[in-house]
Amino acid sequence: MRKGFCVSPFRYAEVRDNGDVWQCCTSWIEKPAGNILTDKWDDIWNSDYAKRLRRSMHKGDFSMCDGNLVIDENTITQNDYKTKVLEILTKQDKKTSFQNIRQLLADSKVSDFSDLFRLMFDTVDDWGKGHIAECILILSKYQQSDAVVVDKEINIMAMFVEIIGSIK
Repeated sequence: MRKGFCVSPFRYAEVRDNGDVWQCCTSWIEKPAGNILTDKWDDIWNSDYAKRLRRSMHKGDFSMCDGNLVIDENTITQNDYKTKVLEILTKQDKKTSFQNIRQLLADSKVSDFSDLFRLMFDTVDDWGKGHIAECILILSKYQQSDAVVVDKEINIMAMFVEIIGSIK
């Protein structure tokens, strides 16, 4: 299984002459996410197809790509820590979750958590079961503060304290 991360489905949309909206180069994926002439933008961006495409990036398996994408080692590290965070949230108890997420963030040396926020919003149904609305509010609060805080690691760990307290 290939590992890595691609930002295109999170930051990119190509609108073709016929109105088709592609979240990656047309040669990489099998179909457009929707059509701007017939669909609302929010429906296209948040379609099941678009979400599956983004999830395949988070997983690092690129299951919806044609197989020719080349990934550098730095993106592998970035992707691995995010998927491990989700695994910890879904499988570990409260104390172990906090300790392991803290260690994982320290080991990964990540300083930009914007992709982690996007992944957590996209997968909240998986890890926030029974507490989805509360988890979305927590994510929103800390995503907003992430833009202005000096120490992003403290901000992200404060978020995890609240999330773990809510779901465990």
